[in-house]
Amino acid sequence: MKYDKNTTGAKSGNDMENDTRFGGANANRRHQGGSTLKQICPHCGAVATTRTTRTITPLFRELRFQCTNVEGDDVCGHTFVAALTIERTIVPSARPNPRINLPIAQPRTNRTALASPAG
Repeated sequence: MKYDKNTTGAKSGNDMENDTRFGGANANRRHQGGSTLKQICPHCGAVATTRTTRTITPLFRELRFQCTNVEGDDVCGHTFVAALTIERTIVPSARPNPRINLPIAQPRTNRTALASPAG
């Protein structure tokens, strides 16, 4: 079955090849603009910033971080790879990808109800 973007909102054919959601040509580009994911360096505790990302699958991405502690007498400069995995859906997409099958998260329990004893 081929999905027509004019009727379903889903992409098809060559559109999928260039869409980062489908691991297309633009999926492995260097991080540009927008919010920057930051991590704490496991060695020195300084902020480590995202240098590059690489899409392995639509649900799994590798991120390369670099420690910002690169000047002074106590230089670290650690560069490391982390993984980002999409595990479950909280709110379903209005434009679902038919090739993606994610479990739906269980609703949060009411914390107030958990704190007070029943009865």
